[in-house]
Amino acid sequence: MPKIQPLSPAVIAKIAAGQVVDRPVSVVKELVENSLDAAAHNIRIKLEDGGKTTITVIDDGCGITADELVVATQSHTTSKIETVADLDAINSLGFRGEALWSIGQVAQLTVQSKTTRDQKGSSITIDNGEVTVQKPVGMSVGTVVIVENLFEKIPARKKFLKSAKVELQLILQNISELAFAHPQVGFQLFNNQQLIIDVLPHATMEDRVASLLTQQLHELFLPINIEVSEYSVVGFLGTPQAATTVTQQQLLIVNNRPVVHQKIAKLIKRAFKTLLPPSINPPFILYLTIKPEMIDINVHPQKKEVRFTEEEILLNVLKALIQQTLEKANLLFSFNAADSLTLNDSKMDEGTAQLLRDATKIWNVKKHFEDEPILQINTLYLVVTTKEGFLLVDQHAAHERILYEQFLSTFLEKKLSQQNIRQQLEVSLPLLEAELLEENKHIFEGVGFAFKRNSPQTFTFFTVPTLLQTRKIEEYLLEVLRDIIDQVEVAELDLQSHRTIAYLACRNAIKAGEVLTQTERKNIVEELFKTNSKYTCPHGRPVVIEVTKNDLEKLFYRIPAFRNEK
Repeated sequence: MPKIQPLSPAVIAKIAAGQVVDRPVSVVKELVENSLDAAAHNIRIKLEDGGKTTITVIDDGCGITADELVVATQSHTTSKIETVADLDAINSLGFRGEALWSIGQVAQLTVQSKTTRDQKGSSITIDNGEVTVQKPVGMSVGTVVIVENLFEKIPARKKFLKSAKVELQLILQNISELAFAHPQVGFQLFNNQQLIIDVLPHATMEDRVASLLTQQLHELFLPINIEVSEYSVVGFLGTPQAATTVTQQQLLIVNNRPVVHQKIAKLIKRAFKTLLPPSINPPFILYLTIKPEMIDINVHPQKKEVRFTEEEILLNVLKALIQQTLEKANLLFSFNAADSLTLNDSKMDEGTAQLLRDATKIWNVKKHFEDEPILQINTLYLVVTTKEGFLLVDQHAAHERILYEQFLSTFLEKKLSQQNIRQQLEVSLPLLEAELLEENKHIFEGVGFAFKRNSPQTFTFFTVPTLLQTRKIEEYLLEVLRDIIDQVEVAELDLQSHRTIAYLACRNAIKAGEVLTQTERKNIVEELFKTNSKYTCPHGRPVVIEVTKNDLEKLFYRIPAFRNEK
């Protein structure tokens, strides 16, 4: 075995720098955050080849004095903290004092800066850890940082960089997030001298959404605004129609810092329940303001993640806020942006399915009363006139939603009944899940389980809920216990049961191509609007799409402005 010995300063420097700088976007992030901490009103970013060749960041912030410029480029130097106690209440974006030094270890770095007290600016150049030039320079108040030839002398790191296009996309995402987090600041971003991002300072949140995303997406956002005790939450929540398969449009900003928090993202997705398919994610932009001492931002080398001291309370606040927002909103899909979403049926549990069939009196569309005419198109879509235009209703998806809620009601009513197990069931769980099962024994007993613990990891079960008697109990337990590990509420339905009920509804619903009488068309529409969620089927596909009079006028060029554009 090789002898244990201290690493050389050069190796230590490269390892430490690698934790902060791993690609062009991390350089841009560190430099722009420094500009924001310097109270810049306008920040300009210039890239060559997506930042692989050159990165220049120019700001009009407070600047750095000549005597501090050399210190600023050394390791662990900062003006933002002084004592250990300062780490418990950080208000700045940067604070570790590693950014300029780390960049200077892996690239050619030039920093030019001037304060209001200086007659001239000062410049320093560092080439892969070595100071090569120090001189005065003429410039305006603020700071200019130029980074060239990133990883040129570290080929092992450089070969892992992606194409200029991919690196540029990462930078655009980062700058967009920072622009949302700091609407009082103007941002310009150029790549190969082409202007890509141009947002003015002091823009409203609505303006930023429209300019950095799209005006159409802004129209699909629901406003959020709440203040409770220690928290303030404002922002936007996307409707199901705005949802996508990606997560890039999910933005959480904590005290003006864009961060990632998986539990909050999961909580928001779960709040949509059957409004979205499993593979689709709701967009959101949430601004969370909280006392600095209640968060820990020193948990990730690049400060991408945070922890909260009262996380459970915060999650409950957000859960209630999201649910209230969805309950109050009109989630009808509009004509202009209706998307077809993929339907993913899962293999159903036939035992549970038969129990539900036997227990549920299935609603039948072929029932009573006559009605004013409802048009049926292609024996699949129903057209219902309204004061503002008309609604397009997918007859199969509508019937699915109606049946799903009937099956769900049956499931919830029946789940408290118990089924004795003829042969006692032995279940073995991982140690963490086993401890959680014991801690939450009252929850499981409340839904029909009876069991005892035999050893740290094994249990004997005597009864199970009637509707789960054909399920693999060990798999069911693991699903619920892992919900608890993720610190979300124990779901009313485990995932497989939801899929079973959705499958039942789908297979029992009227199909495309089935001709309906006026009475049946009226009946299905009325029953649909009595359900708890008339907007989507259990798989998350739209059920109703609204076409307004304004939409029709656009189609026929009856709106003057629209006609002139054409």
